[in-house]
Amino acid sequence: MSNVGTSIGWLLFLFALFLPSNSFSIHIDFLGTFVVVVPSIVLFLARAIDGITGGNISIANAYLADLSSDATRSKNFGKMAVSSNLGFILGPALAGILGGTIYGTVLPVLAALILSLVTIIVIVFLLRESKLSSSSEEMLVPEQGTIRKTFSQECRECYLNTSTKKPRMQNIFKLKHISFLLVLYF
Repeated sequence: MSNVGTSIGWLLFLFALFLPSNSFSIHIDFLGTFVVVVPSIVLFLARAIDGITGGNISIANAYLADLSSDATRSKNFGKMAVSSNLGFILGPALAGILGGTIYGTVLPVLAALILSLVTIIVIVFLLRESKLSSSSEEMLVPEQGTIRKTFSQECRECYLNTSTKKPRMQNIFKLKHISFLLVLYF
């Protein structure tokens, strides 16, 4: 769903590039007059949709944690960090090169749209399930007492609550280190 939102965002972004630059004014007594340009509203909407459905990096990290053993975890997350950082460096450079062609701003946006659509195809057809469902009998409780284990493995003590079939949010907050991690990520 996250990548579908990204694709929709890029599609709207591409659409906004072809909209005529119609504008209208909004006057609010205590704030003043605002001039609103229609393509900019569509651009903001496109970015908002991508932002609301965002989470690609978190999901990729969780998937990588599921696939990694203790021996390969550091190496795999190192590769993920290198890939992300290369994307931050090469992405804007590539967009600048593509934007410098006769197609202007359309080509970088079209390339991003195509890349996001290819990503969806790869996820749907090539990405395998990373773990068994949480209701499986083969659940393992991770090693206790270290924050490293909280970062690197799914904490499943909340799944062992026999009073309910599904884990409840308050059970998750009772896990050691979870509150600290939420504050840290915030």
